[in-house]
Amino acid sequence: MRRQGVVATAEQGEAGPVGWAEPAGWAGPAGWTGLTASAGPVFVIGCVIFGASTMLLALATNFPSASGKASLLWAIAFHMGSNIGWLYFSPITSALYSRAAPKSVNATMMGVNYLSVFLGSVISGRLGGLYEKLDPAQFWTLHAAIVCAGGAVILLIGTRLRPLLNVPEQQVPRAAVA
Repeated sequence: MRRQGVVATAEQGEAGPVGWAEPAGWAGPAGWTGLTASAGPVFVIGCVIFGASTMLLALATNFPSASGKASLLWAIAFHMGSNIGWLYFSPITSALYSRAAPKSVNATMMGVNYLSVFLGSVISGRLGGLYEKLDPAQFWTLHAAIVCAGGAVILLIGTRLRPLLNVPEQQVPRAAVA
């Protein structure tokens, strides 16, 4: 299979649309093509990007403007980075649940996927209660540490889970020519 336009192929390490090698079955955050054994590191990359973006908010407290407040640009940079991190994580998670689950419980497992997002949001909201108790830099560093710890857990257990989550090649859909 060859690349025409921006189409992912099954060949490991084929040059991507901007020239670097990409994992098989991956067309970047904007065009996922399926779940492969290389999905684990992409989860970790997403967590690191999200955690680093959260650290921008912690750093912002060290660079106040004349009014004593951080610039709005720090918040914009955080949201841009965190959304990029989310794009590295969310589509692969959806693919994981939809491709690895047995057909009889596929829809239920997609619900479990979104239930985990809900529970994470509830926990994040509860952590928001610490904002008045902690220094802002400590507060945002705690959030970054939690996200990066999640990435570390994925990195540690990913190799053990990989054989359970591999989807046969014929089940992996291919992207259309962009």
